[in-house]
Amino acid sequence: MDELESIEFRPPSSGVDGAFASISWRTGHMSDWELVLGEKRYSTHRAILARASEVLAAGMNASYSSSCTDLTSLLPPVTHSIFELVLEEIYEGGCVADDTQLIFLFAVADVLGMKGLFDSTLSKIKERIHMMATSFLQDVHQLPQTESLRRVAAAARNCVARDFGRHCSPEAGLWQLPEEDVVAVLGSEDLAAREDEVFDFLLGYLEAGQGSTLSSSPSKEADLWRNCRLARAPCPHWSLKSAADNLVCTVVVVVIVVVVVIVVVVVCLWLLSMLVGTLVSSSLA
Repeated sequence: MDELESIEFRPPSSGVDGAFASISWRTGHMSDWELVLGEKRYSTHRAILARASEVLAAGMNASYSSSCTDLTSLLPPVTHSIFELVLEEIYEGGCVADDTQLIFLFAVADVLGMKGLFDSTLSKIKERIHMMATSFLQDVHQLPQTESLRRVAAAARNCVARDFGRHCSPEAGLWQLPEEDVVAVLGSEDLAAREDEVFDFLLGYLEAGQGSTLSSSPSKEADLWRNCRLARAPCPHWSLKSAADNLVCTVVVVVIVVVVVIVVVVVCLWLLSMLVGTLVSSSLA
């Protein structure tokens, strides 16, 4: 039995363990599958990809003879720059992404059917959405809409509504969002804002560039003003430009009326003088 205690494992001299340890998309060692994304090509491993992504696995089963999957048209162009983070997640797990990349990673995970990445990015989005709501909305608008992204956008709008005071200043992201987001925020049951805050925000929003995109669409501007119940709020179909035009028209009308009144008075005085002259002439005769 003592002889058995002295037996030790001796690794083979072929270096197989080292070879497996060096398997990576960066080196391409022992690669058997290629991913194409625009002008970039990644030497990867079929088994590793298939385990991480349902979509990639299905593509390999359907066209294994090609040994290549082209993701260029499948993934939105805005996500191409962060695709290497996706590969890091597939090979190493726990990729480190900042807040500006979360929505794009989430979108890639959704498209490729990567449950692990989907769950981890969704968890981080939930943690950060209260602080990053308007930024997340801007990112969502750069992507093709899916059910998952629409739900993220809805949650972000609700966060903005509940903390409207922090988002209604000119420096906040709400000013850069399209009118459908603003309408949704102002119409939310969770809106926590005074009516004067809503009024002042809408005036600034329409004046600061977004108004120029709405001036040709009174119905969209009406949707915005419909959410402001302040008594001094302008007519829903007005914008600052139309209000100025109305003021000019009013001044012109007033001037015309004054001129007409003056002319009428002058004519009346002339007629009166003629009548008086006629009466005086008659009395003298």
